[in-house]
Amino acid sequence: PDEATRSAGLDAFSAMGEKAKPHAAKIAALLKDDSADVRTGAIGVLVGLKDNSPEVVQELSAMASGDADKNVQESALVALGELGANDAFVKGCKAILTGDDAERKSNVIMTIDQMPGKESVTALKAELEAIAGGSDEDLATAAKGALKKLE
Repeated sequence: PDEATRSAGLDAFSAMGEKAKPHAAKIAALLKDDSADVRTGAIGVLVGLKDNSPEVVQELSAMASGDADKNVQESALVALGELGANDAFVKGCKAILTGDDAERKSNVIMTIDQMPGKESVTALKAELEAIAGGSDEDLATAAKGALKKLE
């Protein structure tokens, strides 16, 4: 009935590990909760369950680009990468990298750099190269660092 109870429920599901899988739909429903903390908690539990069902990926994609809370947006984007939803992850990254928010760009570049493998860097090479050649030194350095994965 309240945020604290929903958060406690998510903590319980998280502690259950694999035994929480039958409740994934209930957890996914909390991705639409009014509380940013509850939405972030639900993302964490679903990642822990490795739930990359089409419904979850679709909701995370929507959250990565349109959630009212920037932290939830970033959590959703990271979750897409961790769940192996590479197309959705790349699409979300492109939207941010072609935008105007330098802080969000920096966070996304760090996320891209931390993803295993180089598929994401390859898919985002043009955007990263554009940033690497740009006038913002910090962003350029971060983008160049991510591009080193291709070497």
